[in-house]
Order: sequence, then C-alpha cells, then structure tokens
Amino acid sequence: MHHWLTVLFDEPDKLWPESKGHRVVFSTARTVQEAGYTWSFRTSPIFPLRENFIQPNLDKCFICFYCFNSAFVILGRLSEAAFDNLARSLWYSVGLASVILISSDESLTQELLSVVQCTPISMETWRINHEIITDDIPSLGGFSSLGLLYMTLPKYSTLPVEQRAVVDEFLATLAVVVPKIAAHLPAELEAFVRLTDEIGQLVTELCYISNPEGPPPKTLDEYDGGTIKKDAGVRQRISQQAIDRIIQVNSALSYVSTQMLSGAPPILERRSLIRRHSLLGVG
Repeated sequence: MHHWLTVLFDEPDKLWPESKGHRVVFSTARTVQEAGYTWSFRTSPIFPLRENFIQPNLDKCFICFYCFNSAFVILGRLSEAAFDNLARSLWYSVGLASVILISSDESLTQELLSVVQCTPISMETWRINHEIITDDIPSLGGFSSLGLLYMTLPKYSTLPVEQRAVVDEFLATLAVVVPKIAAHLPAELEAFVRLTDEIGQLVTELCYISNPEGPPPKTLDEYDGGTIKKDAGVRQRISQQAIDRIIQVNSALSYVSTQMLSGAPPILERRSLIRRHSLLGVG
C-alpha cells in the first residue's frame, strides 16, 4: 500500500492562484485509480520517515516542503537525531521538495532546522483548514540574473530562418530553465554554462557554413577550408549534424523544465506533462 498526498481542484479549468480553496487529501491505496477521484487532481506518493508515523490530520495543520542539496543525508540526520514527535511527522517524496513536515505544532519547523544544521535551498508552507489550502508561502533561493550574462551565443542573424528558429528556441528554453535551476539546484548552474558554450560552437559552425569565408572554426579541423567551400554535400552534412544536436538539446531541456523541476516551490504553479502523478514531481 502507498500513501498519497493529493490536491483536488474545485475548478478544473482554473489552477492556483487563479482559483483558491483547493482541497488536500491524504489517502492510502495501492494505486491512484483505487482512490476513485473523479475530478481534476494532482497527486504524488509520499513515504513516512518512521513506520509508527503520526496520521496526518488535515482539519487544521500546516505542510512544509523542503528542498535540500542532499536529501538522503538530511533524512538520515533527522532519522537519527530528531525527537520522536518530529520524526513521526516527517515524510519524503521522490521530487525536489523531498522532505515534508505535516503537523499542527509549528515549533517542529525550528527543531527540524536545528537538527539538519543547514538552510534548505527552497521551501514552501501550506496552511490547511478543514482540508482547504488557505495559504501557500513559497521561499525560493536567491537568483541573480547575472548568471545569464555568461550564457550568450555568437550572433546568428545571418542564418536561414529555420535554423534561427532552432537557436531561438534554445535561448528561450534557457531563459525559463536557468532561474529554476538557480533556485533549486544552484550547484548545477556550471553545467548550463558549459552547455551554452557547446551550443555556441555549433552556432559558430552554422554561421561559417552559411558563408564559408576565411579559415574554418577549430571544431571543423577535420576538414580543410577548401573542401568546405567547394563541396555543398559536406556543408549540408555539417549543417544537419549541428541542427540535429541543438534540437536534441532543446528537447532534453524541455523535459528538465517540465518533469525534474515540476513539484518544486511554488508547487501549485508548476505542472508537469504527466500531471496526475506530478504534484511533487517525479525526481
């Protein structure tokens, strides 16, 4: 049997914050289908830190969702050092908001931070009254837009329109993903800087192929300039390979944004492609 944390949307066509007053339900079932929900909902399995957990009472309580750098290290500390009342109120998920506290005793939040001895990267608190979310308070990690200044590409206005569209999509996706990564996975920002450098090299190749004047870029050292200028087939092959790689990166970034980062604060505003199973993300 699994434990499920589910939000039931009272107006299926309107999601938070346009429509407030959504219900939160805690249930136990082998599958989502067994729960029998017939209207719009989002749900995720959650797992108790202790077998003798305190049954969540959603009449009047709060739910805190924490995103830590090393969730299992944090859960280990809590399992070993937390007092019984805190440990029995703790749950974990497979998403980024991996540590969950459900209680009516607000002093447990300070005890949790005292035990883990570190600050969460981001967190969110829901206040619940008779199963209704009356307030949600996200707290995101600080993000400086200066990080995006290092993620620039060579000028590519001379490319054919269909190639420009592919490069435009990469930049647009980056602008969406990078602030989320900075808020929830700041240690991964360097990977996006390196990725942008790699795409920049592909853009440089495309620009050269569109107007092969002067020596080719170093990434095309396997060809001599004369071959590229004379052989239209070589130019087409290089161009197709570069565009194919950028398209694959765009596709991967789309899934990073809609799956890995769904379920992170602000939780109700972030939806995944697999919505019914993505209240707290898929990890």
